[in-house]
Amino acid sequence: MMKLSILTFVITEDCNFSCTYCKQKKSAVYLTSLEIESFLSFVYPHIEGELIDIVFYGGEPLLGKEQIRQSVSYLQAVSSGGGRRFRYTITTNGSLLDDDIIEFFGRNHFIVYLSFDGPGQDRFRKSGSFASTGEMALRLARTPGIDVAVNCVITPQQGDSLATTVASLVEAGISKFRIALDLTREWTEDHIQRFEASLVQARRFLSSIYLRTGESPFLNFAPPPSPFMFRCDGGKDRLTLAPGPEVWGCHRAWEYFSGDKLSEGAAQFRFGDLDACMRSFDRIHPSIIPNYAILRHDFAHTPEMNCIDCPDVRECGICPFTAAASGQRLGSIPGWVCRLLKLQRRQRKLFLDENLQSARLNVDFN
Repeated sequence: MMKLSILTFVITEDCNFSCTYCKQKKSAVYLTSLEIESFLSFVYPHIEGELIDIVFYGGEPLLGKEQIRQSVSYLQAVSSGGGRRFRYTITTNGSLLDDDIIEFFGRNHFIVYLSFDGPGQDRFRKSGSFASTGEMALRLARTPGIDVAVNCVITPQQGDSLATTVASLVEAGISKFRIALDLTREWTEDHIQRFEASLVQARRFLSSIYLRTGESPFLNFAPPPSPFMFRCDGGKDRLTLAPGPEVWGCHRAWEYFSGDKLSEGAAQFRFGDLDACMRSFDRIHPSIIPNYAILRHDFAHTPEMNCIDCPDVRECGICPFTAAASGQRLGSIPGWVCRLLKLQRRQRKLFLDENLQSARLNVDFN
């Protein structure tokens, strides 16, 4: 039986940017407010706990501002007096933010992940968007009720510019940011070595910031959670509604199969279209959920070894859909992905050991 705590809405597959590293299929299809409300009314009895995460995703989700507004309004109405709280999160390129939606985010205490690549913004995301997106990050940070962090994608070609990117974000006054490595294409040995050298530079720079201020804006160097063996909870404590409308166990599965949704592989992770899912959920759910349940690191492997034999397996935590984004089969983690993850963990540990000792990093971002 599901006990849901995370619901994700892929508002649209459409986007007004054409990021050079994005392989997601772009299509002008949208969830409607009626579809979202039907889904919410269906899953509401399965929601458990006092705090429930509602995530708006895309494409560019702000192309469907009205659907987001009505979703929040619906949840507030059905939960009135019920003791449940909703935590809203959105990932956006920021280009469609305006006074009204910023006020709405503040009033409803949104967490905003702003996609902004710093010096690489104009080259890799959209020409001419660097200044406006940087200014928007600062404006969101100054707005009461909004918790904002910048998400910066680093491609293999950008790996040696990581330190420059980190310094520029700090100089711009960005108080919280993280990097996400582009794993949709292979990192060569040269890419990895250049990235490692730049990551070392970034660590030393951030150490100087920490020694001066007692804080670090770099979320990748925040203390890690307690070690755990990764297992996918798609369909167990989370569900995703995507345009179609169709139901998935999580948005990562939808994203992984975005260019091949009619394949046999996709059928193993899709709960079907919304109407069929609601009509036959008791039959569909037991047949799909085992396919998510086996996405665990004790079943994964790199070219060198089975992940269960790796001494770092409980510190890895990478989602198999993310690890296989470059076209690998699920459960197969490319050696270069493993190396990149280990490099990051090593530099994070050095940063924490050098600067924090027994103290905790002053980062309050859930």
